[in-house]
Amino acid sequence: MKIQQIVLFITFCFLVGCKNTSPHLKTIEAKQLAIDATIPNDPTIDSIVKPYQKRVNEELNRVLSYSSKDMHKNDGHYESTIGNFMADLLLERANAVLEKRENIKADVCLLNHGGIRSAIGKGPINMQHMYDVMPFENTLVAVELSGDKIQEMLAYLSKAKRAHPIAGMTITLDKDLKVVDAKIGGKKIDENKNYLVATSNFLYQGGDNMHFLANPVKYYELDYLIRNAMVDYLQKTDTIDVSLDNRFIQRQ
Repeated sequence: MKIQQIVLFITFCFLVGCKNTSPHLKTIEAKQLAIDATIPNDPTIDSIVKPYQKRVNEELNRVLSYSSKDMHKNDGHYESTIGNFMADLLLERANAVLEKRENIKADVCLLNHGGIRSAIGKGPINMQHMYDVMPFENTLVAVELSGDKIQEMLAYLSKAKRAHPIAGMTITLDKDLKVVDAKIGGKKIDENKNYLVATSNFLYQGGDNMHFLANPVKYYELDYLIRNAMVDYLQKTDTIDVSLDNRFIQRQ
């Protein structure tokens, strides 16, 4: 009997000792390595990168057009030179696509002040400027909005107190930020009419809380990067001469 007990005990110990156990993570240790000028260049990597770096620099330095003045996004209260420039050109480029595909034209272009990430100085405009101004991969879209939605857009712009770029429309506020005059295409806005608004996919998706762009009557994806639209416009325009033209003002 004792021998049987000893055999059972040895067998139990063997089975327990052979049991598979899952590993468990106990600690994680990490060390931050700064990538700076103190790290020596690797000649092998340099030789691989050099031809591509040369080509990239050539492309970024490629001159597209010329600006007759500095363009900033903070040189006006409700409008800006670079904002007017971008809204005007994107309305033109959006319509080039819409006319070809749908035989229609957008009435308005609406962008957001924060989406413009850099200024453009007086002088040559190159590809580097395009990536500085628009580093995002945002695309152009068009949304057909009812008259009620256009009124929501006006209410948003009047309360935002920022130079959100617009083209194709004019807005006048009184001293209390109430819209006292608004026109699209030089005509009073008809609340019973739908209007086509060119904008970015970012804003259409609710960026900057522009929720009035959601659930439009109709939506058009133009498959056109905003940066590429800017490049296309500049390549066919010798000199850019933009100004503040009172398209969005407040009466005192």
